[in-house]
Amino acid sequence: MYHFKTKKHSFNYTIHQVQNTTNVQISVCKDEGVLLTVPKSFTKSNLQFVLARKADWIAEQLGDVQTSEENHTQDEEKITEAENVVKSDEKKSFQSGERFFYLGRQYRLNIETTEDTPSFAFKYSKFTAQIPTSWDEAKTNEEIFTMLKEWYITKGHDKTKDILKSLTPLLTNDVASITWEESPNLVSYNNGDVKADWHLLMAPMATIEAVIAKEVEQNPSSLFEDYNERLEWLKEHTLSL
Repeated sequence: MYHFKTKKHSFNYTIHQVQNTTNVQISVCKDEGVLLTVPKSFTKSNLQFVLARKADWIAEQLGDVQTSEENHTQDEEKITEAENVVKSDEKKSFQSGERFFYLGRQYRLNIETTEDTPSFAFKYSKFTAQIPTSWDEAKTNEEIFTMLKEWYITKGHDKTKDILKSLTPLLTNDVASITWEESPNLVSYNNGDVKADWHLLMAPMATIEAVIAKEVEQNPSSLFEDYNERLEWLKEHTLSL
């Protein structure tokens, strides 16, 4: 039994690890409480990521279960939500004026139409997507998602040197590289190589460093005096577009 706690929510949960899947399934029922079914490769960082994203939903379902028990209803059907951690925002509908996190700060998205080729840029503290008038809504959403993802990944590569410069003197295990990609794991570590999902770049740099250290080191809290505060951002914000 594990415990998850933020300023808004607090609940116990259990974990069931399975092979040959990249999906995370969260179940809430009267008898079993909160059950997370996760891939074998899932890490503590990934769990924090998922629980932080779904905390409101879990709390709502727990409230429904408690109410059901008080009313002595006989309905024990599990309330289940399944999601793929990486692809959760691929079908998003984008709107001009929306704001997206990058390194802990939010920036506005402007969507403009053009008769020319599509383009995407970050300038003057805002995202600007130039979208051909011939594109329908589905095409527009698909391409904006792709352009945003590519922008985050490029920025991740640009920030890798700064992250390594900050972490290397603190770590006891070597980190030779950090690869930013679309991944079922928020962060994974193998033989000096770190692979991180690009969504993590939405968090502040201090949080990114703590999450990577958490995966690389056995005792990451000893590296930062404010270790718990660094991770608090993940519990209070959603890493999705």
